[in-house]
Amino acid sequence: MKKFIPHILGAIFVLIIIGAWMLIAHLVKKPNDTQVPFVVAHNYFVRNDAIEPIPAKIVSLDEFEQYFGMAAFMGKNGQPTPIDFEKQFAIAVVLPETNHSTELYAASLTDDGKKLIFTYRVDVAPKENTWTQMPMLLIFVDRQYERNSVELQSNVVTDISGTWQVRAFDNIMLTEDSVSFPTISLLENGVITASAGCNGMGGNYQYANGRLIIKDGMCQTEKWCENEQMMRNERLLAQTLHDTLAVTALSADSVLVQGTHTMIIVR
Repeated sequence: MKKFIPHILGAIFVLIIIGAWMLIAHLVKKPNDTQVPFVVAHNYFVRNDAIEPIPAKIVSLDEFEQYFGMAAFMGKNGQPTPIDFEKQFAIAVVLPETNHSTELYAASLTDDGKKLIFTYRVDVAPKENTWTQMPMLLIFVDRQYERNSVELQSNVVTDISGTWQVRAFDNIMLTEDSVSFPTISLLENGVITASAGCNGMGGNYQYANGRLIIKDGMCQTEKWCENEQMMRNERLLAQTLHDTLAVTALSADSVLVQGTHTMIIVR
């Protein structure tokens, strides 16, 4: 039974952290913020001739059609979600074109009395595709909730720099019973260093729009480490810090990193 305890604790830990992003809007909102109902729109696409930047709030059909087209198809749920601009307005999130499969999910819409705050989640697959997409998310909102401005908030990590501790590999929580947590340092000059407590690793990286790119691989010292757990952590760390990784915020100080392996890292 004892050997299953770390796995059970790890699963509980991961579920708690992954659920944290859903609480962000509630944790940061003011007591007088109110939840605003909305409808997630389907079967639209960003026009090739749309002039960027695309505004977050769109209040007329003429303006809407400058940026979006309909993508109807046969079968169930094949029609675009209808909108009546006399009674509704649209809130749009459009991300830069990418060759990584990217999904956007609506989390919440709140009204702080002055502006609307739309919180959404971004999931980015680490593997590159041979095709590109322009990720987008549309919601339709009743006119009674219209405000002068809309603030967009997401789980995209805007600043990855700093020193991080690895707390989980592949949904299994690490403990400090015998070894310290592996660390990853991302310097502002584009240098990355990492260690599981024995050998050191180093290289160069680029970060943008939720993608961490390790350029030209990581160099690593090769001394023997007697601790088996430390060696395992080092192997997983080296295998993960490779090529392009998807980075997603789970909370203010917790990040999910997806590559060959999955890591949860904390500041």
